[in-house]
Amino acid sequence: MPEPEPSPTTYSFLTFCKALEAAKQGTPCVLVDVSNFDPSTVKYLNSSERPANLHAITHSINVGALSKYRADTSTECAFNFIADHAGESALELSGKSVIVSNDHFDHDGLAGVSVVLHQEWAKERKDLLIEVSKAGDFLKFRDHTAARIAWTIDAFSNRVEDVKSPLPATTFKFKDFYELFDNLYTEMIPRFQDIVDNIDSYESSWKSSEENYETTLAAITSGTIRVTKYLDLSLAFVYVPTTYNTPVSIFAIYTYLAYLSEGGDCYIVATATGADWQVKYRYESHVDLVSTPIPPCIDLAPVAKHLSSIEPSTSNAKWVGGDPNDAHVAALKTEGKTAIADEVVERELVGWLRGARGFDKTTTGTLAG
Repeated sequence: MPEPEPSPTTYSFLTFCKALEAAKQGTPCVLVDVSNFDPSTVKYLNSSERPANLHAITHSINVGALSKYRADTSTECAFNFIADHAGESALELSGKSVIVSNDHFDHDGLAGVSVVLHQEWAKERKDLLIEVSKAGDFLKFRDHTAARIAWTIDAFSNRVEDVKSPLPATTFKFKDFYELFDNLYTEMIPRFQDIVDNIDSYESSWKSSEENYETTLAAITSGTIRVTKYLDLSLAFVYVPTTYNTPVSIFAIYTYLAYLSEGGDCYIVATATGADWQVKYRYESHVDLVSTPIPPCIDLAPVAKHLSSIEPSTSNAKWVGGDPNDAHVAALKTEGKTAIADEVVERELVGWLRGARGFDKTTTGTLAG
């Protein structure tokens, strides 16, 4: 008599706090794209209290992620996971009901969770879903369809200023961010496949962002917004004149740096909007990026102190250094409008970074073209 077929492994979504509790009670759980933003989550995932059946599939660092699935985005990690049938057995998931969850909502999280929940559908759209995750997390794209999907997710999650989210108003009534993220996953998981497969029908959600992208890109290519790249430092300067009154698309700036200008990408971006400055380490600097070496995030507080010291006496501007390891803050910014000339700020920052990295301080920058 033939042996019965083994039961298939099933995956279902559960909100984050409930997922952690279920894992404590013995239910296997996969956290796709779990982040390191919440210190309490990081502490828990690195503690002896973490259940053995709680697995992290993510590009985030310091959260005990399964290293065999490493990739640039968590969506790619998820594809590596579902392709590894032996891994499912090794993790003792085979034939079980497995919970899928995440501690925050974004493009990579939504795409990665959907890969695990809807595996056959996802496999047929692998390249597109990976591009969506890159567009969402890294704010640059090669595939315009992926960008439109990312912009639609932005609009649905209420991140586009001039576009009202189509989601129920109750989605955005929450006592804390965990509840907001749970609400967004609850609403967006059932909608995501249709958004991906029928993006043209969501034009009202992505059109505004696309127009903003095209307007900013035109300003860059015309020279209205000026870009200078120091490729050996992975550093770009972006100069936005005060006469430019349209919102600047970060998608346009980062896509231009990565794919539309000479020499390759830059992962430190110094932006001067008139006399207001901010320097940021891009998000790629804060994840386990596999494909490309990323320069370390150096503390720029000494630069802030130096620039503050050379502000003219007529200026009330102050330069402030931020936590270089925090993806959400500027590593260097002005408080108040600087009276230091752009070329002086550029020279001082480049010289300091060259010295900090042991480079020749005299090498000049290259205009992006």
